[in-house]
Amino acid sequence: MAHILIVEDNESLRLAYSSFLEQEQHQVAATSNVDDALAYLATNTPDLILLDMLLPKKNGLNLLREYDIVTAHPGVKVIAFSNYTEQQIKDEAENLGVKTYLTKSLTTPKDLVDTIHDLLGA
Repeated sequence: MAHILIVEDNESLRLAYSSFLEQEQHQVAATSNVDDALAYLATNTPDLILLDMLLPKKNGLNLLREYDIVTAHPGVKVIAFSNYTEQQIKDEAENLGVKTYLTKSLTTPKDLVDTIHDLLGA
């Protein structure tokens, strides 16, 4: 069982991902924006962050810059999960610590769980 933080502004997607991952026996926390995610991360260290890249006010890149996966939290795995697929954004996300960049519209729930298990070695 992994501790997963979902950062997703679409409520129905956030609830669906949370429910699906909880059915897979993962401990899930979810937020709708970067500021709430950073507040959560100030006192919690998840195994994995499922991060939407297009968020209101601050985007996924802002979270990656502020939380500093590369040097401060290298044990935390990040999956960027978005329909925003511009190569420059993907490249910057990878430089900031994203391990996998998935396109929402092309990823089934099973694909997502398989990717999470692969990243976490489960």
